[in-house]
Amino acid sequence: MKNQIFSTLAVTGIAFTSLVMPLEAQAQRVVGVNPGVETKNVSPDTSISGLFETEQGEEIEVDSVRILVNGNDVTEQSTITPNFFSYRPDKPLPPGQNQIKVEYQNTMGEQRSVNWTFSVEQPTQALNIESVTHNAKDTLGSGATFLATIKGTPNANASVLLISEETDKVQSLPAEEVSSGVYVATLNVSPEEAFKNVVIVGRLQQDDQMIHAAASETARFDASVASTNEPVVEEQASETVETEEQPTEEQASETAETEEESRDVAATYPLRPAFLSHQNGDKVDAANGFVLKGQTKPSAEINIEVNAKRQVLGGLVDIGSTDLINKQVVADENGQFEVTVPAPPKISSGLRYTIQATASKGEENSQATEITLIQE
Repeated sequence: MKNQIFSTLAVTGIAFTSLVMPLEAQAQRVVGVNPGVETKNVSPDTSISGLFETEQGEEIEVDSVRILVNGNDVTEQSTITPNFFSYRPDKPLPPGQNQIKVEYQNTMGEQRSVNWTFSVEQPTQALNIESVTHNAKDTLGSGATFLATIKGTPNANASVLLISEETDKVQSLPAEEVSSGVYVATLNVSPEEAFKNVVIVGRLQQDDQMIHAAASETARFDASVASTNEPVVEEQASETVETEEQPTEEQASETAETEEESRDVAATYPLRPAFLSHQNGDKVDAANGFVLKGQTKPSAEINIEVNAKRQVLGGLVDIGSTDLINKQVVADENGQFEVTVPAPPKISSGLRYTIQATASKGEENSQATEITLIQE
């Protein structure tokens, strides 16, 4: 006589429900499941499979097998034999917990149900750089502002590498995401810059991914060349007086295009101030004061505070501070600004200058930019 058992058994983490199960059929179960029970970080395109383990000659009624993935019946898309079942999703499984349920009946008419869960890894967005462009196709001179733009995957850490083909010197510029997937880096061309060919490389980094892409054209810097930021209107007017000729329609069109390009470039600058004259940790000789130069959006108002602190014990203790400047300046039509910082009352080698700047334009306010300079 057969004993009828109504129970839910936990076999290696898989829940079994037996509706009418004789003692000799209790060993019948599903084993070797893939993905494993409670497995983490499963690939979203994984296949789902398992083995029907039977004893004493009992077999599975193939036509009775039903396979459900997250409640959806996928039996018709599955491969099923008396000993094995397999299903490969036609689209990626959703991230998070997924539940598999297998219902079947053996040749004795006994109905069984098995279910287990596993977790699919959250998809990682592949990094991509669509383009890297810059404004130094024509030579930029001393005082000009170099602008590089990366377009690619949003919400990444971005930087621009300047690699000199002549000296192999590499300079890294931080880039700020000014809109979704658009990153901008700037550099004030110093009198020391004299590189004819500089490879511009954009870099994006996110989690453990990193990708690089180079601009299609090299950049050119030459301190002996007049700054391209200087207006050319006066020069053109002088030529007009000397030659007593009016500019042609083509020349006027080119001038208008140049002015429009300049406005477009300036409009892409982030509002958050960027210091072009100094970088965090630079050393300065402030015996006669020093000049800070920076970049923001055109006509933005910049609040600048500079504080001098004397520190000892490796910077662990402040022994005095002096406010050197707290003022507001307005950026020019190209977004550039500068402010003269006076010398502190007393100069010492332990002096540190903390500089903080914020910018505003209309109802928009930027985050603060802060750097520290060290007295030589």
